Amino acid sequence: MNILRLSTLALFACLLVSGTVRSQAPDSTAADSSAAFTVQKAIPFSATAPKLTLDFYRPKKTKEPLPCIIVIQGGGFLPQNGQRFKPFAEHVANQGFAAALISYRGSPKHQHADTLADLGTSLAYLRDNSKTLGIDPERIGATGRSAGGTLAALLAVNEGPADAPIRIQAAVCFAGVFDFVARFTDKEQLALQPKHEAKIKTNGA
Repeated sequence: MNILRLSTLALFACLLVSGTVRSQAPDSTAADSSAAFTVQKAIPFSATAPKLTLDFYRPKKTKEPLPCIIVIQGGGFLPQNGQRFKPFAEHVANQGFAAALISYRGSPKHQHADTLADLGTSLAYLRDNSKTLGIDPERIGATGRSAGGTLAALLAVNEGPADAPIRIQAAVCFAGVFDFVARFTDKEQLALQPKHEAKIKTNGA
């Protein structure tokens, strides 16, 4: 996981940061150094789905608007509350970035269009409240793994409606899913997925 964290931070540093932001090797005590950042938990961000919330992490000892990374948990495109990616959000905040750990709707009750809408809504919330949150609305990126990586990539290429663009400035995708046919028909790919029968039910929705 440390390699993934370093890769993410290095790429975001190149794409998002124009000022001075700390960048160092992951600290093994990062999870215990919560004093380095503040956390606002369970912030509602969607009028369409009022139960959706995000946790916002912001480093202390900094007054200038910060770049922000939307952290997207994976999980077979099922509904997610984001909490399994809490250590990642904490690490991002410890490195001088703001982080938004989001929840979203998913299969089987909701299809991918709803999930993407939730990502767009979280982004709109961050931009609309950027002054209050202390972030730069023009320096927002996203990262995730597996289904979360796919969603981060889709958020990066999704323009959105002309009157409310939702394009972000950077994305890092780890082990995202982009071929929903071959992964369930190719023998070699099936062999790498011991739980492929369960994945077919969620990935194909």
